[in-house]
Amino acid sequence: MDQNPSKPLVSIIVNCYNGEKYLSHALNSVLKQTYKNWELIFWDNQSIDKSKQILASYKENKFKYFLAPKHTNLYEARNLAVKETKGELIAFLDVDDWWTENKLEKQMPYFNNSNVGLVYGNCWIVDERKNKKKIYKYKNSKLPVGNIFYKILTDYVISLPTIMVRKKIFGNNNNLFDDTYHIIGDFDFCIRLSLNWHIECYQFPIAFNRIHKNNESIINYNMQTLEFEKWIDNTSIKTSIPEDQIANFKNMIKFRKAKEYCKNDVFKSFKIFLELPLSFLKLKLFVIIILNFFTNLIHKK
Repeated sequence: MDQNPSKPLVSIIVNCYNGEKYLSHALNSVLKQTYKNWELIFWDNQSIDKSKQILASYKENKFKYFLAPKHTNLYEARNLAVKETKGELIAFLDVDDWWTENKLEKQMPYFNNSNVGLVYGNCWIVDERKNKKKIYKYKNSKLPVGNIFYKILTDYVISLPTIMVRKKIFGNNNNLFDDTYHIIGDFDFCIRLSLNWHIECYQFPIAFNRIHKNNESIINYNMQTLEFEKWIDNTSIKTSIPEDQIANFKNMIKFRKAKEYCKNDVFKSFKIFLELPLSFLKLKLFVIIILNFFTNLIHKK
């Protein structure tokens, strides 16, 4: 392993729970990195499939396997994995995502600025359900950099597989994530960090975010909505959030609830529609309600 001090060690955390379907794709993307000074912390959250065997088949001494003493929620698992890291920088790659070959190399120069706490990047969204691939943000649409706290409160654009963060900013407390969350832990973490640190971004795609039917945020849509609701009511940084942004955030939660109600109770959705102030969100909800109303009507015939 290259111990050149000008090339900091990057600890790559791969959290895994029954990830055999996509695991090799993720691991191969790590092995192909043009930046070579890394270690991989593989946190096995009590998988019962062939994930461990797949990892072992690589016979790679940079791959370090850890078996969780018990199965935990995702963000407790992330925190436990962080405690095993040796690098001064930490990156995250879930088993269903993968990286471009130059992902780490392109992000490293930003950390020459000691004020930078986190670097993220653009990414490709690969929707397996629709067999479609699109760039998260088009090239003529710049992702925010600098003091971006207020910007990402209203438009959260940070994708977890693109993140690289300084470990030292957490001091002796390695709990990067609030483990009371199962879905929005990275959102909470990045929002809190952006309040006090400069955030940089590599504006081109450096990761592939796979969307499939078993994504946690898809199968647990209602849980995600409830966690957003809990977050805006209880976050420790609430006093730093302007009242109008709190109101906008709560309207976003209402929109999510109404969107879900549409599947079974269009009239309940319409009640929330009436509560929302005039906005693009309200117009979007109106279209969803109308489409669902007629869809349900057709199915009843």
